[in-house]
Parts: sequence; C-alpha cells; structure tokens
Amino acid sequence: MKFLTFENYKIYYTEQDLEWKIKQVYEEIFVRKCYETTGVEIGSGDVVIDGGAHLGMFSLYAISKGARKVIAFEPDLTNFRLLAENTIIDLRILIYFRALWSVPGKMLNFRSIPTDSPSSGVVITGANAQAYSETIDNLVDKISIDQVDFIKLDVECSELQALKGAKNTILKYNPKLAIALYHQPNDYIDIPNYLSNEFDYEQVIVNPDKVGIYRKREK
Repeated sequence: MKFLTFENYKIYYTEQDLEWKIKQVYEEIFVRKCYETTGVEIGSGDVVIDGGAHLGMFSLYAISKGARKVIAFEPDLTNFRLLAENTIIDLRILIYFRALWSVPGKMLNFRSIPTDSPSSGVVITGANAQAYSETIDNLVDKISIDQVDFIKLDVECSELQALKGAKNTILKYNPKLAIALYHQPNDYIDIPNYLSNEFDYEQVIVNPDKVGIYRKREK
C-alpha cells in the first residue's frame, strides 16, 4: 500500500490507484469543499453521516471541522479496508461495511469501482460485487444516536433509495444534506422533488461538482 499525507492525515491507497486521482479527491473535499456551501456547513459538535465513504477523506474532513461523531458507510471491500486503515486513528469515526438503501438486510449487487473514485454504491449494470444493505433510519435506531446534523450521500446511483431509507431521520432532525446528482440522468429532477415534497426542503445550490446542497425550507 502507498499513502499520501493531507492535513496531517495519512491516506492509504492501493498500488493500482493513480496518485493524481487521490490528490483530486482531496482537492474536491478539503479545498473546494464540494459537499458544503455558505450557510450549509458542518459545525462544531455535529453528528455526520458519510454515505459512500470511499477512503475516508470526507469523514476526516468532517472531524477537522469539529464533528463529534461520523458514521461512515462503504460497501466496496477494498475501499472498506482502506477506510478502516485511514480512520483507525480517530474513534469518533464509526465505519460500516454496508450499502445504503431503502430497506435493511438485503443482499445487493453492485459494481466495484477503483479506489481512485470518490464514492461507491449500488450499480446493477455490470455488477461484480455484493454487500448487504442498511438504512440510515435503522442504524440511527440501532446505535441510539440522539442527533443527526449533516448527511452526505455520494453512493453511485443509490442516492434516492438511501434518502428513502432516511425518512424518519430527516423528519426528526432536519439535517443539512449534500447529495451527488451526477449518477442518474433524472437525479437533478427526482431528488430535489422528493426532498421538497416529503420534507419541505429547498435546494440551496448545485455546485460545479454536481453536488446538490439542501436544507429545511425556512418559514
């Protein structure tokens, strides 16, 4: 395994990965802050959910912003092992080898993608791997979380399903949301419509990285 050092964190990656791609992921998360925008940011003491945790870069970023707990989900086994290596230094990061979905306990087929991509998730076409599903609602109940302040989802085509599995959590805690919109052609329409109709959320911005930022609509 190789590693690069960012923000005093060692990020391990495999021999097959491209160094410039890992640096690009760092640039997206730490420099361009692609999962935040002004007024919709991770704050000190926040509980953060990292869906599609990849190598753990966003989880570590959330800790650097003052998050008191990060719950990270990663269904790709190679990525998960690297995630464990990269986050073992911080007990505030809890990691789960699961694919976020609308129902828990289902065996899902997905395409394992290289670790130089910043996300992973359920992609039926060309599936070459499997993982059990989990929902945010189920996990929040299971480990008795008392707040959820920020949810990031970059889970390769399963963003809408993952949101459906977080319905109770969103209704109860009104977390800020950062959702990747570039995996499915209709996500630009379907995801904001779902969030508006189900939770009265507004779309604050869709940034150049094709991430939609959402929050509860102010009355």
